[in-house]
Amino acid sequence: MISVHIIAFLGIFTGVLLRTLLPAIRKALQDPEFEWNHTYTGTALTAILVAILVTLRAYPTFAIPQGGALWVFSQALLFGLGLNSLINEAYKWLEPASSPLIKDAGRRGE
Repeated sequence: MISVHIIAFLGIFTGVLLRTLLPAIRKALQDPEFEWNHTYTGTALTAILVAILVTLRAYPTFAIPQGGALWVFSQALLFGLGLNSLINEAYKWLEPASSPLIKDAGRRGE
């Protein structure tokens, strides 16, 4: 029997990785002439490494719910998806090139 802690860890990891790779998967599905390039392999491996690091950092803050393995996995998956979405949004708001906060400040002369 697999420990509930391992199920929770795998759920968080899957959620983080899925949220990281969703834009690339969507783009590949929309482009009928998509071909795999070896630079994608490096990007995918980097995404896996980052997902492991984020999961290791986030796992201690996850409160494992009571219930079966599927319930724990689904809650952990949603936790990982939500966490990575928050990180991505914060990055977009704080990145100087795409931040609406910084663009508005530049227009006002600040």
